[in-house]
Amino acid sequence: MNTEDPSDITVLRITPNGNVSQFARIKPTDQKRVGSGMATTPDRGLIMGGGTGLIQVNRRGIATHLNTTHHFESPNPIGVRPDGSVIILDRDQTWSLKGSKVTKLYTSPNSVTAGIVDAKGTVYLQGDTFADMHVLAIGKNPRALTLRGNIPGSKVPLSNLTALTMAAAHDGGLYAKTVKDPSKGPSGPSAYVMHLAPSGDVVVIAKGTLENGHASCKAGKMFPALNAPCQIPWFVVQSGDQVLAMGNPSTLTGPPAPALSIRAYEK
Repeated sequence: MNTEDPSDITVLRITPNGNVSQFARIKPTDQKRVGSGMATTPDRGLIMGGGTGLIQVNRRGIATHLNTTHHFESPNPIGVRPDGSVIILDRDQTWSLKGSKVTKLYTSPNSVTAGIVDAKGTVYLQGDTFADMHVLAIGKNPRALTLRGNIPGSKVPLSNLTALTMAAAHDGGLYAKTVKDPSKGPSGPSAYVMHLAPSGDVVVIAKGTLENGHASCKAGKMFPALNAPCQIPWFVVQSGDQVLAMGNPSTLTGPPAPALSIRAYEK
């Protein structure tokens, strides 16, 4: 008997060589608590957020509701520190969850639109633009991050960029898909993939379009990384020596653009 409901939320696993398999299915009764974030855990499982609660998915893909000592408003797990504590955004507040114990780490002066945790446990929080970036390093006070670098062929300052999505870099820091801050005028057609180091140094590793990539952009073709006519997909993640950009934020935005594979930044 097929017990799968088409409204189930499916979690997929993608290997470094591109193999895709189903990892977990979340039943419709749980959907109200899924969708606003996801972080991998040391036991090869997941913590997923949404609604006012959290769901834990173990390494075998079995999902259970997670009881905590704190009631969240809209939890968004963004990563895990080396000690196993899960970092969770909840509106303007940043929390640490270890076991069932929840500890507040920081209240941001502005709204937080994106965040990640790097390999050393440093938390990066972004507000409306890169100018609002704050860093929470283990054992240190929160600090603003001064950015250094430029966008090739553009006079747009880094502080005017908005990170739509971010992912941890293997050597510390992060990768981000960015666009010009819409609040500072028309965003234009360009989107970027950038590497941001813990020092604040920024390097653009790819430039493409924000929407409606060229018809020639098909899987298997090669394009110049800093002058691609292709749409930069929504999500970025480092896999080995490659940075993958893939997917859409939802099924409501139309069919996904072809995934892009970009060589990871090397010092």
